[in-house]
Amino acid sequence: MIFGTGYSSLSQLKNLPLDTLKIDRSFIEGIPEQVDDVVIAETIVILAQKLGLNVVAEGVETQAQMQILRDMGCACAQGYFYSKPLAAPDMEKMLISMTQQVSEVY
Repeated sequence: MIFGTGYSSLSQLKNLPLDTLKIDRSFIEGIPEQVDDVVIAETIVILAQKLGLNVVAEGVETQAQMQILRDMGCACAQGYFYSKPLAAPDMEKMLISMTQQVSEVY
């Protein structure tokens, strides 16, 4: 179950069977310019790590955002930086292509 979208309460973190926290895109879009957004995102990443949860950043659109999130320890992200929304067949093609590229490196 993913926590962090819509109206969420921190008190739910201890009551729900969660495995993932999602950082809302409203906090991502201000990175790196808005210090408050950087601090909030970093705090969510730390909270997730301390609770043993995965964390996903939503709405990543730039290399700078991706790098800052990666440096914070956020291993998963989604957004236009990676791809526009795709239909299932197109997504499958993209994943196959990415897998082939990775296997060529190794």
